[in-house]
Amino acid sequence: EVDIDSGVAKLIHRNPLSICAKFWVGSSPLVRTDDNGWVCAVHETAKRKKEIISHRFVWFDKDFNLQKWSKISYFETNGLEMCNGIIPIEDNKYIISCSIEEDKGQIRTITKMPEFTQ
Repeated sequence: EVDIDSGVAKLIHRNPLSICAKFWVGSSPLVRTDDNGWVCAVHETAKRKKEIISHRFVWFDKDFNLQKWSKISYFETNGLEMCNGIIPIEDNKYIISCSIEEDKGQIRTITKMPEFTQ
């Protein structure tokens, strides 16, 4: 909920994470899933010889409790990738917007979410 006059967003839910997610930054919006939950993408950062930003898909239950997450993945290159948006379009099919190496915006479709683990 956002106060239109001040522009301040009201916190509606906070829950401690069950895993170390300190390298998770940014995300796509949450979208409703067929199993009454929510899914989004988060960016995961790592510093090696160069900065690497990969992504994971994470799944929340109907009450926004983090339940499961995918392995680290990438669409094109194991470098700088950010999944910025997810739109469900039909049975387990999604349109994904992403940026690759900070200079290539892309629109992709995925026909299946990655396997989730806990």
